[in-house]
Amino acid sequence: MKHQFKQLLDHPWFFPVLLFNYGLFCILFAEKYPANDGFGTDGYVFLTFVTDFVHSPFFDSYYIHRVLPSFTIRAVLKLISLELTPLNVFYSYEALSLISVVTAGCFIKKILVVLNVSLKNQLLAFVLLFVNFALLKWPFYFPVMTDTLTLALSIMLLYFYLKNSLLGLILVTTALAFTGPMAYYQGLILIALPYRKLDYRDIPAIGKWTLYGFSILLFVLAFFYVIIIKNENTDLAFVLKIDQDLIWASVLIILIMYAAYAKMFMNAELFSLSCIHSSVVISRLLSAIAVFAGVILIISMIDVPQTAIYPMVKILKNPMVCALINPFLTIVSHFTFFGVSICLLIIFWSDFAKMISTSGWGLIGAFSLNLYLYGIMPESRTLMNLFPWIVVFLIYSINNKVFSNSFYYIIAILCLLVSRAWLPINLQAIDKVDENGSIDFPNQLFYMNMGPWMSLKALYINGLVMLICFVVIISVLYISGELKVKKYFKKVVSTNGNG
Repeated sequence: MKHQFKQLLDHPWFFPVLLFNYGLFCILFAEKYPANDGFGTDGYVFLTFVTDFVHSPFFDSYYIHRVLPSFTIRAVLKLISLELTPLNVFYSYEALSLISVVTAGCFIKKILVVLNVSLKNQLLAFVLLFVNFALLKWPFYFPVMTDTLTLALSIMLLYFYLKNSLLGLILVTTALAFTGPMAYYQGLILIALPYRKLDYRDIPAIGKWTLYGFSILLFVLAFFYVIIIKNENTDLAFVLKIDQDLIWASVLIILIMYAAYAKMFMNAELFSLSCIHSSVVISRLLSAIAVFAGVILIISMIDVPQTAIYPMVKILKNPMVCALINPFLTIVSHFTFFGVSICLLIIFWSDFAKMISTSGWGLIGAFSLNLYLYGIMPESRTLMNLFPWIVVFLIYSINNKVFSNSFYYIIAILCLLVSRAWLPINLQAIDKVDENGSIDFPNQLFYMNMGPWMSLKALYINGLVMLICFVVIISVLYISGELKVKKYFKKVVSTNGNG
């Protein structure tokens, strides 16, 4: 019986079938975002793309990069002769969310098999990736978005990269150009720079301090321009202004984050001539240029008007401005949205960064692009394209460690509790605002998951929950997991010594 159960868990369709049944349950019975018949503000924009497409008043140079899901739904509804009514569009987006989540489960399994991750850690990866607000609640609570499809395509992108499938990379990257722009640029990097598994060589001290300094300098220059020279502050409704009394603490935490990002480059092998030479493949560079030029050509043929709502300057400055609202807003927001994986990422950051540093310039470039631009952004859904990659390489980096069964059980329980899939959030009290100008409870039950819209009260509550989870995980690792890791390595050394 035990062997059969293990076979069931290891079956390639176990994850997808489980996710399909859960998603179907959510579509049929779970609560939906109540505003504007479930469409909300963003969803209404995508509704107009389905009904009017290029004649939509929102069709511009910003939304052209998010139009593929609406275009696909429009084409399918017309193909099967269904009217483009709001209800049909909503149902179609629910179906697209379900397909996206199931596809994500299918390709995550494939990736973990390619990386030779143990079955126990495959299950851990599944729990960390899917048992959180971002995947248990968000796709079916607010389905008329592009986030979930972007996540699924990003996972496919990683799979094709690890399998060295250039055609797969080109097709998925092109799809992402009109679904999720950051993931599109990820794809261009992966097309240009092939996957290379490298050895690890420690970098000299002067090199480490140079990398730390350069990483920190990037933030300092951006901070000086955006905050000191331009004097920017938040301009979003119901979002707190930057706390000037605590801005020094906010800056300190972001400096620490940027210094941590530098650890992804601390492999001397990356800077060797052999590594650089093997990373430059002319045919791959030309392929990336061709995809980029093709996307520009398509957009120019459609004659897309320039955006007035989301200019590039605003898109680039928003992460820093929002990150400075409160010192812990970004970290707590990531935890609230993505769950317990954020705690494990902090604990095992050195292992994670080392693993990325041995994965070649392609993956380093893709991770750096996202983390340096949006890693500090408290609106965590902007990292939906990178989140599955983080989970995959976090698990891959600790796959050689030996943890007790209690560690896995406790992580699973914490993930379920923190996901808040069990928490009803449709307890609306219209226009109820707290003393700081944030949306108050009960509406805050939803908005506390949306980063910058988190109120101070919700920040303190979620921060306390994160601290408790962090202490519990550290305690379990110290009592059982980490001690077993030490014993394991002692055993390996002893065996090799007697060998």
